Amino acid sequence: GEVKFPGTYTVQRGDRLLDVLERAGGVSDQGYTFGSVFTRKKIAEQQKISFNQSADLLEQSIADAITTGSLAVSGDALRPISVLISRLRNLEPIGRLILDTDPLTLRTDPHKNILLEDGDNLYIPMRPSSVNVVGEVYAPSAHAFNSNVSIEHYVKKAGGFRNTADISNIYIILPNGESTQIGRRILSNRKPNLVPGSTIVVPRDPRPFDWLVMTKTIAPIFANLATSAAAIAAIDN
Repeated sequence: GEVKFPGTYTVQRGDRLLDVLERAGGVSDQGYTFGSVFTRKKIAEQQKISFNQSADLLEQSIADAITTGSLAVSGDALRPISVLISRLRNLEPIGRLILDTDPLTLRTDPHKNILLEDGDNLYIPMRPSSVNVVGEVYAPSAHAFNSNVSIEHYVKKAGGFRNTADISNIYIILPNGESTQIGRRILSNRKPNLVPGSTIVVPRDPRPFDWLVMTKTIAPIFANLATSAAAIAAIDN
């Protein structure tokens, strides 16, 4: 990404993030450290285990409901859950670790200047100029950032809400990977908490799955998938 000398660097025992950043010549003038994507193999392995456990939980919940007689639905009704389970098993997470990569911060706060491990990757993008809208909208897309428009404005530009949208639980994924839930009151705010490179996520309403009593199970799974997708998209861009 946006360092002066991109490449692969040997990590010595005791090396920290700032050490390698300095070897790479530092962040370029176009670098946007707030949007940095830092990935680690160990975290990717943990995320993969978590996704598989979520898939197991969904399968077990369906099996339990059928066994106890509390579930009597057609195969068509189960298809969305089957697709979700398959996606969880097939997805290869990148293992993003949310951290601050600003060189000044790393110099002044030793706790943020983490020790490096073999296989770590750091990608620093160029400063973005758009906001992404994904999820339950008619035309998921990217739009030019404007600090004076509301989140609702971006959603309308993306075709508006689908009937399956969970408007009460919309959240924003910031460029650094952190997520913030917003309420209906903030939706039309002309000064929303958005920065360039943010992703507005309109989640799917989990109520159609109430017959599985899994609303609290499915919602965080959708959130994890959206966060992973945003990180992958940042690197691909």
